[in-house]
Amino acid sequence: MCKICEDLRWQIAAVRALSTELTDPSSIVLNKADIKALEENLTKAIANHYPDAK
Repeated sequence: MCKICEDLRWQIAAVRALSTELTDPSSIVLNKADIKALEENLTKAIANHYPDAK
C-alpha cells in the first residue's frame, strides 16, 4: 500500500473515532461528510494503482 493510501486510511479511522463522541446532530452530519470525502479520495487513490479495473 502506498503512503497516500495509508494516510487516507488513518485519517478515515481518526474521523470515525471522533464521531463516536459527537452528540450534536449538525456535527454528526458534518463528520459524515468528512468521512465520505476521505473515502472518495481513497477510492480515487486506489484506482490510480489499478487503472484498467474500471
